Amino acid sequence: MKNRIGFTAKVFLVFLVSWCLCGSSSLPAAPFSFPARHDHLKGVCTGKLTIGENEISFEGPKHHFRWPYQEVQQLRLRGSGGIDLLSYEDGSKWKLGADRAFHFRVDGGLQDAAGFLVAKLDRRLIVGLPEKPAGILAEFPVKHLRPLGGDNGTLAFGEETVTFTSQDKAESRAWRYQDIESIATSGRDQLSISTYERQRSHYATRRVFNFQLKQPMSEETFNMLWRKVNQAQGGTQKP
Repeated sequence: MKNRIGFTAKVFLVFLVSWCLCGSSSLPAAPFSFPARHDHLKGVCTGKLTIGENEISFEGPKHHFRWPYQEVQQLRLRGSGGIDLLSYEDGSKWKLGADRAFHFRVDGGLQDAAGFLVAKLDRRLIVGLPEKPAGILAEFPVKHLRPLGGDNGTLAFGEETVTFTSQDKAESRAWRYQDIESIATSGRDQLSISTYERQRSHYATRRVFNFQLKQPMSEETFNMLWRKVNQAQGGTQKP
């Protein structure tokens, strides 16, 4: 099978899709406030994390941070309650050009905030809240390959969304077909999904998720999935 390339897409939240399908007329309103733990290189501190109308802020006994939405380079919500904020601020010189990142942990309740944040951050929002799509077209047990180790889980293609539900919830992802820049394969047991998620350093490229399929995928199935991605971008190419 040959590699198939889709077209660029805007990244929107899978929960927004489900709300639209259910006929919801409005998104949850800010502010959202959470008791939060701020992770340090050594130790943690506690405070309040607020997702407001114009900014995200953290207030604690030792730290007070504010990020207007235009100053948020990327925000990732994890299924484990983690929130990773990548700013445009330069990080330590010891981090070899990586921009400054902040890591928080809250006790759940991020779904409503995620629905609000998609309108503020667009493709800068990375959603890791595990959900299975409706109307499953194809589903595979997979291993998500990473430079060091990997994550086992399930890759599912639905009518409207694609999800990777990892056994490690922090590594789960959800995309609409429009959210996927391209999909490609080099064989029946391999699939790559190219997204807008980026690495931390300012010279990094977009993130590609490489999956090892634990059961073979037919050429017909791949062609069907490739067409879904291509057509979601308004493409007219044939596989």
